[in-house]
Amino acid sequence: MNADTIKHNIKNNLRHFDEQPLREAATTLLNTLGYRSKRVGNDGIDNDKFERLKAAAAQTANPAQKLRIDDWQAFHIFLQVTDTEINEQIPSQPSFFESTAIDTTLRRSYMFVTVQLAGETYTRTQLADITRFINGQLPQPIMVIFRYGAFLTLAIINRRQHKLDDTKQVLEKVTLIKDIHRTAPKRAHLDILAELHLHRLIENEGVTNFDTLHKAWERILNTEALNRQFYNALEKWYDWAKAECRFPDAATDMQVIRLSTRLLFIWFLKEKGVIPPDLFEARGSTAISPPVYICKV
Repeated sequence: MNADTIKHNIKNNLRHFDEQPLREAATTLLNTLGYRSKRVGNDGIDNDKFERLKAAAAQTANPAQKLRIDDWQAFHIFLQVTDTEINEQIPSQPSFFESTAIDTTLRRSYMFVTVQLAGETYTRTQLADITRFINGQLPQPIMVIFRYGAFLTLAIINRRQHKLDDTKQVLEKVTLIKDIHRTAPKRAHLDILAELHLHRLIENEGVTNFDTLHKAWERILNTEALNRQFYNALEKWYDWAKAECRFPDAATDMQVIRLSTRLLFIWFLKEKGVIPPDLFEARGSTAISPPVYICKV
């Protein structure tokens, strides 16, 4: 499956996200990204875990402000992906699937949960604090899909072994793909989500198990790598523009630099909602996408 088809499917899924119950909608989105598993949650597990989470959150300092606990409307553990499920996506690998139950003691796996929040918008710090708290309640890495207002946010936290006690883990920075608009997703968000597609990671990154999947996700969501990717693309666009553009004063290099900086400023205004977004709609011409800001908090 090529990248354009993947991005089309993701965009279509986002547009229809609200037509399904939250658990089913989140599952469909992960399936669209190539992540499938027979280890799925159920309402009995979710209801019990949700009550336990809220009780634990209530014991923290200032939960209403720090964790926005009063805004939590729904919580679902909807998918668990292990080495087995990853290998099942590789055509040459046999299937060794043994269980269909969520196993909260299984460390070498990714747990996918989704949280419905009542507000229209949230800060990066607020979403990062909730992500950190939820991850602190389970032993395996958890991707949290938040739904609120018109947006989704995907949140991942990095973990490492404690240097002095290998039975413990240290929660590090939270990475957010923030404010993915469900009905009008940005091109750059679609690009990032398409890179996370499991089949593409298997083909391009050599992903075969939990460890290699984790490393691939870290690489894709690394802000320094994203910045390098953007500047490489900008450099290519600059070289292309120098060859294609003509200016009255023949100072092509300087004029192309001025053109690119002004285009980036206009893009910034568009992202802030100051100018109409259709100014950057491609109409039969090659366009360059400005950087996606994936923030680490």
